[in-house]
Amino acid sequence: MTWNEQPGRKRGTAAIVLLSLGAVLVAGAALWAAFGAPQGHQSIVVRGDGMMPTHARGDQVPFFIPPAGDVERGEVVFANVPWGNGGDAPFRVVAVGGDHLVFTPGTSRLVLNERPLDEPYLMDRAVPATLPFDVVVPEGRIFLMGDNRADSDDSSHHVTGTTEGMVPLSAVHAKPVTDPDAAVDIRPVLLFAALPLLAGAALGTSALLARRRAPKTAAAVAVTKSSTAT
Repeated sequence: MTWNEQPGRKRGTAAIVLLSLGAVLVAGAALWAAFGAPQGHQSIVVRGDGMMPTHARGDQVPFFIPPAGDVERGEVVFANVPWGNGGDAPFRVVAVGGDHLVFTPGTSRLVLNERPLDEPYLMDRAVPATLPFDVVVPEGRIFLMGDNRADSDDSSHHVTGTTEGMVPLSAVHAKPVTDPDAAVDIRPVLLFAALPLLAGAALGTSALLARRRAPKTAAAVAVTKSSTAT
């Protein structure tokens, strides 16, 4: 009997391929669940009017937990700010570490890194801020403002010569799911990814049993031939 003719050899090879594929798919699905898949099964209730018109008081906003430090200018985040009431509130990230941000009363825009900042999401674009400020955001911190600048208790109200108004990245606990319909339950994805593992395990068991039966079958054939010859 040649190597390729060994009982269960083809099933064993198929089992190895399926087990390897299943392991890769499950690992990929787990990583996607941890770092990429929006998990909108919970929501945060907006308590104030500072983020109107993007988020109104009473809105239940689906969210996901971003990787640490995953914050960009212009996006909305839920953060526990030093001047808040202890809960997570929504804010717009206006500036990040290293940015120079300025507001001069009488002007219609903030100036970010020496350029006027376009903010189409504002409740009133004629009111980009209510208090003057001129700050350089320290590394590892962000400058947060509401979209309703006339009624927002945000970083611009807490610029005191210290970094109090600039919030540490660790204060960001969540981001809104931009497309709630895209929120997924990861369990069916993991189950689908695990199917090759289950099939591989079944084939592997079948191949092992076939190899164990082979010596008994060969011995029985040998006994039969010996009896016939006698």
